[in-house]
Amino acid sequence: IKDVLYLTQSVEPGKPAKFQRHHVSQLITVDFVDEKNPRVVQRHDIEGKLREGLSRKVGDTIYVVSEKPSGYYSGWGSYGKIGEESAHVYSYDVRDPKRVVAVDALKLFSGGGQSGQYKDPKGENRYFRGLSISATSNALMVVERWQKSSWDNGKYESHTESTMRMIDISD
Repeated sequence: IKDVLYLTQSVEPGKPAKFQRHHVSQLITVDFVDEKNPRVVQRHDIEGKLREGLSRKVGDTIYVVSEKPSGYYSGWGSYGKIGEESAHVYSYDVRDPKRVVAVDALKLFSGGGQSGQYKDPKGENRYFRGLSISATSNALMVVERWQKSSWDNGKYESHTESTMRMIDISD
């Protein structure tokens, strides 16, 4: 589930509980034995946002790639800076569906620029634009997409750059 909200009770007496954003997503295990009454068995918090197509199952392991933007947006409005953007790969052993186990977390990168633009060593602006994932039985491939732009002698230039990371997932 992408961008989970938690119902949090106020510490002040008489104040109602309210939903709060903690900038996490969740891997949820659901038991459908009784189809009319599905039951949540487990929840695993995942830092950042999940997007469609950024998970793969290889054997008994699920790999999930999450991205954490430096801020949240809706339309043209910003909902504040939440820190430095980053991307992670999480792995979960799903051999026993009633007991999913978090195996590992690997940070792919930290910093870059979705809303927090910065100048790279060449003096260009750099913005994070997204991730793609592909998997084989031995490797996970994650591609980061970046947009770079600069002004040079009064001329604006912009191009897209990709970085692919190969992660060995063989046993």
